[in-house]
Amino acid sequence: MNDTSIEFEARYRARFNTLWPVERARMGFEMFEFARTCARLGIRHDHPELTDGEVEQRLFLRMYGDELPPTLLRRGLERIARDWPAGGGARAAS
Repeated sequence: MNDTSIEFEARYRARFNTLWPVERARMGFEMFEFARTCARLGIRHDHPELTDGEVEQRLFLRMYGDELPPTLLRRGLERIARDWPAGGGARAAS
């Protein structure tokens, strides 16, 4: 679905192309973090019983589960388990 007018899209692209590369990168990082926050909230909504660490593990699997080989997935999940203590709300210092 695309409900954006051709004229508006052209204006948006023209404005976007005037940004410095660092500004475009910042926008990308902010959108990535927003997507992660939305996914995290969705996981929490569907599974309120999960600890913060378990939410992070589900987020990791949602984002990278189809992309990474099993060995890297396992290492990532182990790292999350180590850095997010069970039942704790704050991440442990690495």
